[in-house]
Amino acid sequence: MTPQNWLISKVEQWPKAKLFPYARNARTRSQAQVGQIAASIKGFGFTNPILAGADQRCCVF
Repeated sequence: MTPQNWLISKVEQWPKAKLFPYARNARTRSQAQVGQIAASIKGFGFTNPILAGADQRCCVF
């Protein structure tokens, strides 16, 4: 199995409700920035996966 196929086999789709932000995340956004990001995703789509740990904490919000 190639590294790319291995990675693809590990991708899962989760509902938004299953994710919650990591409290110690160094990347923070204001509510205005979150709104701008959401508008961009609605307008252009979103192709980058959100990386989450086994504990379901993610580092993107």
